[in-house]
Amino acid sequence: MGEKPETEDEEKECLWQQIREACGRVIYTYETLNVKAARIETHTYWLKVLQICLSVASGVGLFVVVLQLFDCDQKTLLAVTTLISFASLALNFYFKEFQLADEALRCKQAIHELWNIREKYYSLLTDFNDLNITVIKVRRERLQQELFDIYQHAPRTEAQDYKKARKNLRVDHEQTFSSEELDDLLPKQFRR
Repeated sequence: MGEKPETEDEEKECLWQQIREACGRVIYTYETLNVKAARIETHTYWLKVLQICLSVASGVGLFVVVLQLFDCDQKTLLAVTTLISFASLALNFYFKEFQLADEALRCKQAIHELWNIREKYYSLLTDFNDLNITVIKVRRERLQQELFDIYQHAPRTEAQDYKKARKNLRVDHEQTFSSEELDDLLPKQFRR
């Protein structure tokens, strides 16, 4: 761990940097969850389209008619219709088991909560110079606890979500930032 600041100004500067970094991590997580929610919604949309197509195809015997047009034998007809029915059933079980819509909803709930935390960090940074160290520490600890509570029920994100969020935010690392990256993430008034 680093050296303890010697003066109140040094301690306040350390707190300023720590709060900026924590705010940056909230912004990063907020973006990552937005990416995940969008990915799940897109994935769900295309699986639903496939599910509808397979259900229609197996239900009306569309492939039987098409295969008969190509003079396929009975075994081929049976195999194709069985595969289509199996794929349709498997997709139905997949939707029932994995609850993709619920996962997207949990992402959106966490996103809304993180938006509020981000705004509270902005307020703390705005008021920073008018507050004494004790008040700053109390507000910082309260924000950390609120974040902990949000992260307890927020969905886990995946490497692909972090990668896209990193690209969207134009940062080089996950959850750590250079001073310049923080300056790019945070509004101008929170730069030093």
